[in-house]
Amino acid sequence: MVIDLQPVSLADKNTLRSMFSPYLKELFHSEDMEEDDPFFDRYWIDEDRWPYFIIKDKTIAGFALINTWSPSGKGTDYSVAEFYVLPEHRAGGIGKHAFTKLLKLHSGVWEINVMKDNAAGMRFWEKVIQVTGKVSIEKIALESDVVFRLSSH
Repeated sequence: MVIDLQPVSLADKNTLRSMFSPYLKELFHSEDMEEDDPFFDRYWIDEDRWPYFIIKDKTIAGFALINTWSPSGKGTDYSVAEFYVLPEHRAGGIGKHAFTKLLKLHSGVWEINVMKDNAAGMRFWEKVIQVTGKVSIEKIALESDVVFRLSSH
């Protein structure tokens, strides 16, 4: 199994957009989710945003949207805005391998914002941070979210 990251080109933007609806439905447990993210198009305009496909054996298995917004307000070099592995590709550590590659591509302080009621997401990120060998700098509890801060230096 080969896991890689592929920057999403402008030509492939609609492929990524088509993955948003199932992602949001799963995240919010609702069939009535709008897939219109006001910041989505900014990933092909702003220099501080990076859209990636997660590739498994030459097949798109998910996506990661990275930016520099700090959910904690403490400032960060990079932040995971959205991270999704398609259900049919969830096994074998695909998410872990993809995130490890992100850390190697973008060295610095990272923040990962997870909704408190997203139990699966919370388990995933706690496990991934632990197995990547990166020490969590902080785990910050906000009103409805938890922010993990870690360094990839």
